[in-house]
Amino acid sequence: MSDLGDTLSVRDCVVGYSQTYDSRDHDGLAGVLAEDCRVTMQGGRFDGTSYEGREAVLDWLEGTWPETPPCIHFTGNARVWTDAAGAGGRTDYLFVGRQADGTIRLTGAGQYRDRFARDGDHWVIEERTVAMLGHPEE
Repeated sequence: MSDLGDTLSVRDCVVGYSQTYDSRDHDGLAGVLAEDCRVTMQGGRFDGTSYEGREAVLDWLEGTWPETPPCIHFTGNARVWTDAAGAGGRTDYLFVGRQADGTIRLTGAGQYRDRFARDGDHWVIEERTVAMLGHPEE
């Protein structure tokens, strides 16, 4: 990254995605996605599926909300770098959810493999591959 501020902004984008998805915040989620973003799934129930453009990604993500119990993404082990194309990163995640009986259970794990683009004074997700380590339906 060019400076610590860019590194923190990219990290904030990753955390922002997780927290706005978890809180079902449409506007917040839209704010961390580039207009022409692309999300590709590897593993899990959406394996091999890609969504192109902010609206398509939002439609897909918001379409999962009714079937997704209250949840929290935990992100960590994040690496961020720059190259000739801009900024990239890899972030490991855990996904936990409240079950019908009130218990909390690990429901997914994997890695976000991201490319980021500048949008004014902050970074947004330009391309994301969600590489799932596992999912309860597997």
